[in-house]
Amino acid sequence: PVLDDLARALQNRPADDAWAGGIELIARKFQSILESEGVTRIEAEGQPFD
Repeated sequence: PVLDDLARALQNRPADDAWAGGIELIARKFQSILESEGVTRIEAEGQPFD
């Protein structure tokens, strides 16, 4: 949920906000840490709940 929240924040930002670059960097670093720990993204949108 955290990465999804960061993505939503970036999608809804005003075009001239300088903080967006920092948020993008945080999201990339967080994703990198998760991947280094073996966590992979699960594409769940549109898939039946199991």
